[in-house]
Amino acid sequence: MAKIGGDEEDARARATEERSRVAGSDKVPLIVPPTTEKVGYFQHETVRRLWYLAGEALRLTGRLVCIGYSLPITDLSIQFFLADNHASEKIPLIIVNKDPGAEARYKELVGSSYEVEQPFSGPDAVQQFVKTLD
Repeated sequence: MAKIGGDEEDARARATEERSRVAGSDKVPLIVPPTTEKVGYFQHETVRRLWYLAGEALRLTGRLVCIGYSLPITDLSIQFFLADNHASEKIPLIIVNKDPGAEARYKELVGSSYEVEQPFSGPDAVQQFVKTLD
């Protein structure tokens, strides 16, 4: 699995970030509200670019942490995004969510692409997770 690291990859990442910054310099703020139907927003060039960069980063990462997102069954865009943009081998997908049922939903909807686990659940799930970052 490819990992980001080293001088060449760092330079490439900086160049990509600079291109994104310049390309967005003449843009006005855009708010994409939480909605189950996102197709219309993909016609916006900046939104498409952000999704592309997010997919690229997801394919290169060694783990994914989802904080506070329960992956509703109606959010097909995210389900397809996660399924289509995973690393070549299964990586950990760590769920930090107050809903203990989130793990089962993730396993059902994207579990074939990730090693899904929910070690942090309940009302203090985020606090539990943050303590592990020390």
